[in-house]
Amino acid sequence: MNQDEKFMRIAVEEAKLTRGPKRFGAVVVKDGEVVSKAHTTTHEKEDPTQHAEILAISEATRRLKSRRLTGCVVYASCEPCMMCVGAILWARINELVYAMSREDSFEAFTDSSHWHMGIDELIPKGFVVRKGILRQEAKEVFQTKSS
Repeated sequence: MNQDEKFMRIAVEEAKLTRGPKRFGAVVVKDGEVVSKAHTTTHEKEDPTQHAEILAISEATRRLKSRRLTGCVVYASCEPCMMCVGAILWARINELVYAMSREDSFEAFTDSSHWHMGIDELIPKGFVVRKGILRQEAKEVFQTKSS
């Protein structure tokens, strides 16, 4: 198992902890070590900003005592939305690895009109993105109802 698969597996496992119909997980890694991990809590907290990536980044800034997470990598079980991409860029993270594409997740959303831009339209040049790591595993977790 390579590094991307190792950390993506953690993100997918984190997604399993989500309560609600849309299950997402994220991990922030620095120098080959997990700094933080989180799962989406939008349904249980009734707060649309509680995405896995946002929560993992927030925890990483606390643990590293810096608002700049240069040198960190975000692993996400799904292609991040515009809000999460914004947080990734504001945190000065320049590397992202994700499993499912936004198109993979559309089948579970009744209204995906709010998600009209993909990662390719949002990221600047020089930003490293690796896609499709453990895609099928992430899709299975995403499509399974939480208990």
